[in-house]
Amino acid sequence: MENTKLLFGGTERSETFEVALQLYANDYDEVFILIRDFEDEDLRTNQHHICISKQTAIKLSKELKKQISLLD
Repeated sequence: MENTKLLFGGTERSETFEVALQLYANDYDEVFILIRDFEDEDLRTNQHHICISKQTAIKLSKELKKQISLLD
């Protein structure tokens, strides 16, 4: 398994500049998604995560593409 993690930051306009979305494949062949607020120092409240299957990740990807195509 490739050791790659992708990190996406929020926008200044939405005032989510300090929030990041991190994605990577875990050891169970799932996609691990972590959303973290770097302004909040409390690790119990500043991050949330979910693990999804490959099939669910593909559906998520298709839905993201669909929603992006609706943007101006």
